Amino acid sequence: MKCIECNAEIEDYEPEYCCSGWMCGCMGLPIDPPLCEECEKRPEGIGTTE
Repeated sequence: MKCIECNAEIEDYEPEYCCSGWMCGCMGLPIDPPLCEECEKRPEGIGTTE
């Protein structure tokens, strides 16, 4: 799996879903998005590229 921020390869990531997304606000996306260790440490979180 690849990091959604920097596209780095992530090992041992098992996506967890709440449901298939049918009639749910999650739209079938993972509960915990795939982030590498570096992107996970950023205080800004998802959406930053600097």
